[in-house]
Amino acid sequence: MRIYLLQHDMPSLRREFELVKQPAYRANQLADWVYKKGVFDTTGMTNVPAVIRDSVTIMDTRVVERLDSKDGTIKLLVELSDGHAVETVFIPSPKSVAACVSSQAGCAMGCRFCASAIGGFKRNLRSDEIIQQ
Repeated sequence: MRIYLLQHDMPSLRREFELVKQPAYRANQLADWVYKKGVFDTTGMTNVPAVIRDSVTIMDTRVVERLDSKDGTIKLLVELSDGHAVETVFIPSPKSVAACVSSQAGCAMGCRFCASAIGGFKRNLRSDEIIQQ
């Protein structure tokens, strides 16, 4: 059984581990690696057994294109697990940083200047896909 970590809150993640006959504290170990240490590759999670590492997916999206602007803006084209793509933009300013993340694959508005509208609306993104951006 595959466990998609970012699709769960902690109580739900603990239940997932109990369903596969693993101790619930494994959820805390994984959360510690991801949320406190910033580790997203399970192979580096040294205190987690291989059977757990091999059954957990943390990120199932991938960056397929990156464009860096002279002003520090970074645009990412992110491919979702079903092949749809969304755009994410990192926008720095002197006093703050903004991130523009997608909540939908495609767009129903039909604006001719926007790449997201070209193929029309595909679907709403899951919360974990928004987090992964």
